[in-house]
Amino acid sequence: FAPLKNKDCNCYLTDLQPSIKLILNYFSIKKKLSLLPVKNFILHNYISYSEILGIYIKTLYLFFKTSKILSKKNYFYLNKNDCSKILKPKIVESFFGNIQDALILSIAIKNFLKKNNFKNFITNGEFYPNFRSIYAYIKSLKKRPNIILVNHADYHKDNLFLYLNKKDFSKKTREYLRSPEPDIFFSQGTEYASYLRDIFPNKKIFVVGSFKFDLAKHANKKNSIKRIIKKINQDKMKKIIVILTSLKDEDYLVHFLNRCDLSNYQIVLSAHPAFFDSTETYFKKNFKFDFITLKKYHSREIMDAADLIISGYASLAYEAFFQGLNIVRIEDYFRPNWTDKKDFIPILKNPANFQKYLAKQNKISTSLMSKIEKKYFYKFDQKTHERFCKIMKNFKKCF
Repeated sequence: FAPLKNKDCNCYLTDLQPSIKLILNYFSIKKKLSLLPVKNFILHNYISYSEILGIYIKTLYLFFKTSKILSKKNYFYLNKNDCSKILKPKIVESFFGNIQDALILSIAIKNFLKKNNFKNFITNGEFYPNFRSIYAYIKSLKKRPNIILVNHADYHKDNLFLYLNKKDFSKKTREYLRSPEPDIFFSQGTEYASYLRDIFPNKKIFVVGSFKFDLAKHANKKNSIKRIIKKINQDKMKKIIVILTSLKDEDYLVHFLNRCDLSNYQIVLSAHPAFFDSTETYFKKNFKFDFITLKKYHSREIMDAADLIISGYASLAYEAFFQGLNIVRIEDYFRPNWTDKKDFIPILKNPANFQKYLAKQNKISTSLMSKIEKKYFYKFDQKTHERFCKIMKNFKKCF
């Protein structure tokens, strides 16, 4: 939002999940929020205790009603395969926190927008859990803002969160079965935009690039970070492996890498910041090789110092790829694959052939690299925010 001139009519609506960390880090969080360039509102201030109590009472009633319905018939046949052992427990589990959380968020957002007259509600929630209910509650307002979706995840057809059924959004579908959807879409790359146009032929869909990549420009600290790693490990001969983790993929990374021979490498764990502590704890408990972490440095800076980068779901793998760094992904039967096999990032499938895979890496031509960039991220030029704001200004709203 940096290029937006009229900051008075823009704000952040912040969802601070209740936790012990929130209490312990209260003052540091408050200080960070105070540095935001526009107004900031805390989401949970816009829902009452009576509304929360009502949500839990209604959910409990619906739990018993659903349980009664499920006891009479098996609704879980997919292509004539009985999937009830997997899907039925998932429905039951959803009544023990997930549904309540979704409704609390949705009602709080509705209350905020009802009280504050904003023209646009911008989110990167896409069609992830909770967000369909949020869209439904926003659309129930008599005077509502545009719902603007900013593509956050790396699109590919195997990602079930982004696998949409066209019938769910069709006007021919009965209203109570129809899914709500955003009004305007901003896609990272051309492939996802094409997919969205097929699902939503009458919606405004724009290709602007990845906001995350706008932060990719950084000072190269390769030499200084290498010195720090060598000093910690007291070994100047070993090559450096950086392990990039994403949202909760540490289990299958550890499962795969524990069957590889990494004894001749200095290993640096670079975890997703949202799960850094839990990921580090998991590695300490389950990873059989020594490793270090460099909390003071961003993963982008640490990657520059690597001789080899090993990744699972992390989108930073694309940044490493476009920068010509030595990056490989891991694919393991321990977990379904969430990445696109057509993105040309080398994949390790067999731990026993770890060295063999590294020796046979193929160089990607410049022309093919350009096609991949456009397909997934449009332009890797750190100007996504500028393109986004230019389009938003053309809507003649409050920008």
